[in-house]
Amino acid sequence: MPLTTLLRTSACLLALTCLLAEDHAAMSADAQNIADKADAQITAMIKSRDAQIAKVRLLEIRDLQRVHDTIAKKDADGAKAIMALIDQLKESAKEGVKDAPDSPAGAKGGKGAAPVLAGRRQGWQDISNGVISDLESQGTKLDYPGKTAGISVDPASGEVYMAICAQGIWRSRDQGKTFQRVDDRHIGGRCETGAAMNWDPSGGRLACFMLDGTAGMTLDGGATWSSFGGVGRGWDFGAVDWSAKQVVDLFALHHESGGELYRSSDAGKSWTMVSKDNGYDAVGMFDSTTLIAGKNGAGIMRSTDNGKTWQPVATYAITNHVMVVVQGIGYLISKQGLVASSDKGATWSVRGAAVDATMGPLFSDAKHVVAWNGAAIFESVDGGATWTSLTGMPEFPHRGDLSWNPSWYISIGWDRSAGILYASHMGSPAYRWGQ
Repeated sequence: MPLTTLLRTSACLLALTCLLAEDHAAMSADAQNIADKADAQITAMIKSRDAQIAKVRLLEIRDLQRVHDTIAKKDADGAKAIMALIDQLKESAKEGVKDAPDSPAGAKGGKGAAPVLAGRRQGWQDISNGVISDLESQGTKLDYPGKTAGISVDPASGEVYMAICAQGIWRSRDQGKTFQRVDDRHIGGRCETGAAMNWDPSGGRLACFMLDGTAGMTLDGGATWSSFGGVGRGWDFGAVDWSAKQVVDLFALHHESGGELYRSSDAGKSWTMVSKDNGYDAVGMFDSTTLIAGKNGAGIMRSTDNGKTWQPVATYAITNHVMVVVQGIGYLISKQGLVASSDKGATWSVRGAAVDATMGPLFSDAKHVVAWNGAAIFESVDGGATWTSLTGMPEFPHRGDLSWNPSWYISIGWDRSAGILYASHMGSPAYRWGQ
């Protein structure tokens, strides 16, 4: 019998004992109070159990990942065997907590509920100065506009991935204290937007849609990388069919192209333009043939034939740029609030209150969400029904020619388990908030 069922059965028996007491009317209310308190205590116990399981599994996975990364180039067979163990641990963690309520929506590691961020008063701390200073002291040239250009966090491990202009992807396993380059020179250029780094919601798989340099992805937590074939200067942002075990299907907006949408069915090796409209400003994938495109405040378009034909399906004014799919439900941000579809984009509905956000959403679970614009970061702990303004952005010392639309260039990473936020603006340092 699952632990939750056993504990709640005990609570019910306790309540029944009260009901059989002499003063039936008085004890009915007492029994309900006892049952309610027991249920709350049980829920807290379950979440505590989940957190402990997650911590153990996360430590095991991180230790194995370090060994894997160390031997990957010298012992391919050994590295493959270690990666198989990592996959088993992730599955074990997921099985260990599947009986618990409010488990993270899509996180393989099965972590407990993320800490609520609202109410904290931490300031922003520069975490990229060390890396940038070291590169500059070595005479390394950082392409326009310099410094960092993108940051994100692996939803499963909490590891931080930071893009440095023309110097690839750098990873931190200690919450931004130190960084090492991990892309093996498969990634170049910069992230043009805060939606250019696209994580599998379950973690471990990341696609980087870069501008003025090589784009690419990792499917094993940063251990190995592959490059995409080039199209012009590159991409503003892109979507991935993360539902597939073997990731091959991508969908992206070509930079300054008048709204050219491109598809790849071979993991980015080659690209085909499937549609063009100057209003296209958002993309999404439910599967290899079902695509979503947002049209600059003019609603949502849908294709079920891999982009050959398109039909309007909703009139919501979409404000973000890449749809997030969590447990089969697609989410976009509109002027009316979060909008969601549970039928692969055929119909859409508003989930909660309006939020002035242009990037995100990032999910910890179905209720805990973070989104942002060029001035502030917002948090919801009730699935978008209400939103709290968490904090303003760092005082990015960026170039004046990048001030036309700050929200376009700002990316946010969220370490769900530690309650830490990270921020990068193209051409500026990267920062940490929450510790």
